Amino acid sequence: MSTLTGLRPTKQRWLMIGLGLTGLLLYVRHFHSRDVKHHRFEAAVNKMKDMPVEMGPEATAFNLSGRSLFVSYHGVLTLVYDGWSPAAMAVKDALHRSSIPWLRDNHFPGVFHRERGGSLFPKTSLAALCEGCQLTDEEYQTLTAICSHWTEKMRRTHMQVTVGFVSIVTVRDLMLSHSKVIKTVRLPKRTDGTPSIVTEAGSAVVDKVLAEADDPGYIHQVNKQGNHFNHYKHRANHGATAISRLQHAHSWYLFQVWLAGVQSDIESQLPGKYHFFDVESLHITIRGLWVDRAAKGGTHHDSR
Repeated sequence: MSTLTGLRPTKQRWLMIGLGLTGLLLYVRHFHSRDVKHHRFEAAVNKMKDMPVEMGPEATAFNLSGRSLFVSYHGVLTLVYDGWSPAAMAVKDALHRSSIPWLRDNHFPGVFHRERGGSLFPKTSLAALCEGCQLTDEEYQTLTAICSHWTEKMRRTHMQVTVGFVSIVTVRDLMLSHSKVIKTVRLPKRTDGTPSIVTEAGSAVVDKVLAEADDPGYIHQVNKQGNHFNHYKHRANHGATAISRLQHAHSWYLFQVWLAGVQSDIESQLPGKYHFFDVESLHITIRGLWVDRAAKGGTHHDSR
């Protein structure tokens, strides 16, 4: 009799073989399921090439002026813009009217019938805290001082981003560093030559977001668990969203110089605390479109 299992050696061998075959079966099923989800996603992406994106006459190119370098929830370093202009709202509305019904009628999973928080105001996420990191009161004060300094520099240079293209891209990670462009829509320039001014409602949304930092307890929102660098880099997401890449903006060089200064100050005064996103992946979310919740098991990037 075996002293380990109480079974005869022959039965023990058959038991070990059975356990090994069960483990192999589970391993094969896992990768088969992953391949099925991947092929389903690729088929959905190919189908989206036929999705209508019809822009009306008011959906023109628009400018976004930098408002604040801001520490958002979970410590995410964020460039917040002034707000959506009427032209920007026309672009968002056009996506809602032309694309969302088509996605629904073609049975795409997780269609965003209502706009999500991450695109209710214009912003670009720049960096995230290192995994498991939190900020002390002193470190948070240092970070807000850096943000104030570079916000002032941004305003003095009147840094703007011109959105002249909207790209429909796949979502595979929250930084969109591995996204695939499904289609790109060029936005025409305004024919009347007038600037597209931010609406009061659009400005009010931004005001409300920035005002949260005035609360003495806001550091607890900054130190909330989750949404650190690995959350953005490694989380697998399946879906699609409408964005504008900053590298397509006319002020791309000026922005890179400004961002390099921000990164230098943070890395010298708060060493090891932050990981900056790849500059090529930086973007503004215009509107999230859909996400396959069964394939991702997490929150879509179109969130605060």
